[in-house]
Amino acid sequence: MLRTIFAIGAAWMLSAGFPAVATAKESTKINRPENQEIYASIGDVLVKVSLRESLPNLFGKPDIFGRKRDRGFVEIRFMGMTDDGRAVFRRRSVDIYSNETTMTRTPMYSGSGNVTVTGNTAHVSTFGIGTAGATVEALPPDTVEFALDLSKNRIITVEDRVVEIRSADPGGVKFLVRRQ
Repeated sequence: MLRTIFAIGAAWMLSAGFPAVATAKESTKINRPENQEIYASIGDVLVKVSLRESLPNLFGKPDIFGRKRDRGFVEIRFMGMTDDGRAVFRRRSVDIYSNETTMTRTPMYSGSGNVTVTGNTAHVSTFGIGTAGATVEALPPDTVEFALDLSKNRIITVEDRVVEIRSADPGGVKFLVRRQ
């Protein structure tokens, strides 16, 4: 009877009704408050968007505890003004490759041991098996520099955010960050 209840419960958890079978979800986090005018000087980061995704479980579905793994970031820097009055920005993005899963974050170990006592001496031998560690690597950054004619365009889109340039001069830029 207990086996039947366990089998039914396991089948229900693996079915579409359980949260663990949802699709992987990406999320973003920014380093600036939204909808607030901010000033940045030359070389300062206007916005940095950190990318994260759900930590996959054994079946490739999101972790039921909501844990996430890093996927990289995108940042925009103010680099100054051109001679003809255009604002210069640098976009840098870094992708992170990760094969982290719930199993590598919370590895399971199996082991056995043996103790042999001879007189006043004890000899201990152990053997253990665990999961392989995760590989997390930052790929080389992609960097692009561009000039924006503020009389024609004041918007820079970064992932799911919009950076609206309010004003710029050779020393700095006023901007606002909001969701797209």
